[in-house]
Amino acid sequence: MLVVGAACGKGDAPPKQQAVQAAEPSEGDLVRPGTVKDASVLWALQVLVPKDGNVDAAEKLARERASAAKLEVERATMVDYGWDRERLEFFASEGVDVDALAGAAAVIVIRAENRDGVALLRALSETAVVVADACHGWVIDPTYGALPAEQFRAHIPSARPDVRKLIVVHGVMDDNGLPHLDTMGLNRLGLPELYVAKVARTQVDSVTQLVNAAAQTLLERGDVTRTGQLEVDLSMLGPEWGHDDVVKAGGTGKVTFGVRWSRGDEESDAHGDLGIELLPPRGPNTEAAQKVIDDFFGRVDDRVTELEANDPALLAAGKRARDELAKLRTEVARGIPPDEQLSVKAPFTAEDGRVEWMWVDVVRFSGKLVEGTLANDPQWVTNIHSGSPVKVKFDDVADYVLSKRDGSQVGGYSIEIFRKRGLLD
Repeated sequence: MLVVGAACGKGDAPPKQQAVQAAEPSEGDLVRPGTVKDASVLWALQVLVPKDGNVDAAEKLARERASAAKLEVERATMVDYGWDRERLEFFASEGVDVDALAGAAAVIVIRAENRDGVALLRALSETAVVVADACHGWVIDPTYGALPAEQFRAHIPSARPDVRKLIVVHGVMDDNGLPHLDTMGLNRLGLPELYVAKVARTQVDSVTQLVNAAAQTLLERGDVTRTGQLEVDLSMLGPEWGHDDVVKAGGTGKVTFGVRWSRGDEESDAHGDLGIELLPPRGPNTEAAQKVIDDFFGRVDDRVTELEANDPALLAAGKRARDELAKLRTEVARGIPPDEQLSVKAPFTAEDGRVEWMWVDVVRFSGKLVEGTLANDPQWVTNIHSGSPVKVKFDDVADYVLSKRDGSQVGGYSIEIFRKRGLLD
């Protein structure tokens, strides 16, 4: 609350003070201290009672538990809450029987409102998991979907909650072929969701760790450091966050993000609420993201091997790779799923004429060119860096690696040659 006064002359009565409410933030505004945490959180969990479950007993148990915790309980039908098969298929977690969910006898809704989002989620979760366990049903939370009680227990906030057990960081493809990251679950804790734009595929794992650290910082601090800034320091988050290992690897474990209000990618953001965009100090791009990663976690120098330009085995491997890659063009044109990765090895020429072969994280094929982001730190080439957007000729590609969602890989023929020659660990 801002108190506004006015100057007055000698003998004048002092003017009345006016209370001016701070304006609601808009997209693009810098995040200011005092505007981050919700004053109150309203949340609900649902328990699906299985077809052969005792609904009356489940409801009675829920009301008994809820009474002590000052929670509300409602008994409803599957139709009341729109639980048709299509919606259940979307919410069902991996390994959960959708047919069993669809045949549930009833829905027990447990809800409450509290100024403390963590305390609220803990009370709701502890009640819901007891009821689900007793009736052999499932707890539904939009963050994790439908889970049996034994799996949902892992997501109950502890005395010092670990945000990695409470939220999910999603990778979503943008129209430009690059993933962006956003969180789901912070709103249950009374905090805005977080968003990071323009991340290279090779950066997704590292940036996910940074987003989790930023979320934990907000959870524990409850606010930004100062207007437009959020300082993240692993040493302040406890030993389980790996600060000592990061320092041993040459990293600082620290970053100061710029923060502004954003709705992220509205097409993929169902709720469209204002969240907080995390901005690397040098701006929202893949090069800036790589600089943060290198500083925070420690830079790992790539191993450089000098070889003859016309190595017969490598030339043959390159032809095989291009032949196979050509067959993937149609599939790549439809878009590479965010949980898969396609990389190609291509040449880059330094000012002194030396050729440096480096990996490129592919975004798209464009005619006879391959567009992507550089995945290595150059040793001789000085005008690009890891994370830089680059274009290379398809005919110059010497290898490719397609990493699939099931963990398998295709390609990597030059890697096999280097390994056989003892040039790789």
